[in-house]
Amino acid sequence: MTDHQGISPGNTTTRMLASLGVALAIWLFSAFNEEYTYPIKARIQYHLPYSVELTDSLEKEVILKVHGTGWSLLRISAAQHDIDLHWDDLKGRSVVEIKDHLEHVVESMPDNVTVEDVSPAFMPIHFVEVDSIKVPVSLRLSEESIAIDFIDSIKIEPDSVWVKGPKNDLNRIDSWQSETITFNGGKLKATVPLTESDTFHTSAVAVNYFLMILEENNPNN
Repeated sequence: MTDHQGISPGNTTTRMLASLGVALAIWLFSAFNEEYTYPIKARIQYHLPYSVELTDSLEKEVILKVHGTGWSLLRISAAQHDIDLHWDDLKGRSVVEIKDHLEHVVESMPDNVTVEDVSPAFMPIHFVEVDSIKVPVSLRLSEESIAIDFIDSIKIEPDSVWVKGPKNDLNRIDSWQSETITFNGGKLKATVPLTESDTFHTSAVAVNYFLMILEENNPNN
């Protein structure tokens, strides 16, 4: 009687998986050695003097179409890429061509990677001169403040803020108001946000206020 040595199903599966793993590794190695074109994002960094602000909704990032081997593209795909635009590059211009300012990005990439295209290729530039002034903060009380006649004085901290904005528009700013609050005889001390503006920026976003009540109406007496 002849003995036949069988091959167990477990061994067969293991060998098949090992073969597939080797084949996949060879395929990946070969594929990553091929060359491809791939889009990556690059963030735009604006370097401006304090006295200048860019207006409109300027581009915050662009898409670079880069070409290189799969290994090289894998290396750069997760990296942060910045395009630096300095004031000397922008002043006196109404449009900037992005590809003229890719030196830093190209230097950070492997030698076998090239930038083939940029989108958008051109970006309009609009800027305005800005300045800052210091103005007092005023507390805006609603008409529903039922105990407003009981207020002796109001203390605000900080009592003034720096306001930055277009130089030609600052002359119409003589104070900066808080958001509207309603005083109903309850809290005499609280924090209130300052009003927001798309045009101007303030050095503080909120203030503390303390309401001083007339002595004869002070419930603590």
